[in-house]
Amino acid sequence: MSSYRKWRESGHLERAIEAAGGVEAFEDEVHHLREEAQGWQLAGNGCDLDSCDVGPERA
Repeated sequence: MSSYRKWRESGHLERAIEAAGGVEAFEDEVHHLREEAQGWQLAGNGCDLDSCDVGPERA
């Protein structure tokens, strides 16, 4: 059994969704974390949203 399959069958995702307050709250938090990670990635490249070409969908 792959490690991915073990994780999927462990119930961690379901518990995380429940702890977040439901699917919509979980997805909102994931979206926020991705945006935050992108900001850190830009900062690591010496950019900020004003000085880097990130495209209109990401600005």
